[in-house]
Amino acid sequence: MDEPLSESPTLPRTILTGSGSNFCPADNAHSLMPAILLAVTKLTSVPLRKFALASAGFALLVPVMTGCFNGQQATTNVQATSPSGNGAQANLGGIVVDNVTVVQGPGTTATLLMRATNQGLETDALVGATINGEAAEVIGTAVELMPGDSFSFGWDSVHYVNAMALEAPMSSYVPVTLQFVKAGMAELDVLIVPPTGIYKGIAPGQ
Repeated sequence: MDEPLSESPTLPRTILTGSGSNFCPADNAHSLMPAILLAVTKLTSVPLRKFALASAGFALLVPVMTGCFNGQQATTNVQATSPSGNGAQANLGGIVVDNVTVVQGPGTTATLLMRATNQGLETDALVGATINGEAAEVIGTAVELMPGDSFSFGWDSVHYVNAMALEAPMSSYVPVTLQFVKAGMAELDVLIVPPTGIYKGIAPGQ
């Protein structure tokens, strides 16, 4: 008759309880679960709070950042209504002038670098101009613009608006007016630049 199997010897067990660096042995295995829960809670609670605070801070920061680029005082809006460089522009309904720049010539002379486009349905004409309060010479007396026409002035063109007595410092802005028969008068503040770099070769023409 087989002998009954003997029970496996019970090995001594040491269970660590506590949290952090304060672990201690315990004889009761049931005390392990509360210790683990306590340790996990303490290990995860701080990072979660930090993450939550960081997320909340970023959420508050986003409206502040976007506010820097919106509204009436945004950079793009301010630049659109005040001189910020070369290339002034004006829209008189059917007539559009853009890239308007005063290029200094020899002595006190200067010429306008610009483009005039007739986007309307009627023929119009540029018949007069002033630069810094002085009458400018429109070469050809009147530059007629048919609907759809787009003419350049001062560069690779036969059209010029010349000043003969410009007295203003370089890199300053001067008032310029352009008079059209039907569209009326365009008034702009235009930058004076030297005939160097991209403006090299631009000069008053006849």
